[in-house]
Amino acid sequence: ITQSVLDVDGDVYVGTSTGKFLRYQSSTDTIIDLTGKISSFWGSNTIYRLFYDSVNKVIYLGGASATFARYNLPSYTAGGTYPTADAAYNLNSKISSFWSTSVYSFTMDTNEKVLYLGSYQGGKFARYNLPSYTAGGTYPTADTAYDLTSKISPFMANYILALAFDPNHNV
Repeated sequence: ITQSVLDVDGDVYVGTSTGKFLRYQSSTDTIIDLTGKISSFWGSNTIYRLFYDSVNKVIYLGGASATFARYNLPSYTAGGTYPTADAAYNLNSKISSFWSTSVYSFTMDTNEKVLYLGSYQGGKFARYNLPSYTAGGTYPTADTAYDLTSKISPFMANYILALAFDPNHNV
């Protein structure tokens, strides 16, 4: 197990070093294998990070070889850009033009509806505007990722192992 997150329903989602994606459904004491929902685009890449977006009922997955995905929980309200509950969506194309290393860390600005990504190697740093992002400003497009590496590279060389967001100060 490389990562786990707990959702509001008490279910635990687990990622592994062999690309397995599982849900422990606490109400029934059952393990549900969700790997088939990501295997067509994830392969056996390590799942390094899971990030639970409690507002939208979505889990974001980050992994080896620049793998990036979203999984809509069964309780997700269907509709929008990624319409199906209990389904995974490949987001690799959102970062592939500028990202070539592992997605290793996430944090979210829920007010602005932005997910930030950090890399294991190469010092990559990016911003992904969620589909619900209000278009405009410096990073104008919803459901789009922007490379912010040049903004952080003077201060660090290689690894972004953790990210945190302070909603009280928007930093």
